[in-house]
Amino acid sequence: MMKTKFIPIECGILNDNRMSALINNMGATGFGIYMLLLIELRNHKNYCIDGESLKIIMRTYNLKRAKIEAVLYNYDLFTIKQMENNNLLISSEYVTRVMRNYDQKVLQCSEAGKKSADKRMSAQN
Repeated sequence: MMKTKFIPIECGILNDNRMSALINNMGATGFGIYMLLLIELRNHKNYCIDGESLKIIMRTYNLKRAKIEAVLYNYDLFTIKQMENNNLLISSEYVTRVMRNYDQKVLQCSEAGKKSADKRMSAQN
């Protein structure tokens, strides 16, 4: 069975001033690009993408460079580091935070399930 990947989206995400500015300036297109980037970050190791991955994303979703760069650079929604090899490393504090919380919740549920199973096994013996 294939494990489905999730990214929790907080309902209050639209209340952030940066998000309001993005939507005011770019409309649903900007919000859509933002969500695509969040999903792509979620699907990559350590929730980071590099410049080459960004090029693939632009090709895959037929995104214009100016629009994706506007979302990445103009609203302080992403952390972009220039690496030694002139490559970019793009991450999002939002993705890192919600995934850390999600992963912690999954771990807690798993541990609780194991404890419950151990308790049942002990009761049967």
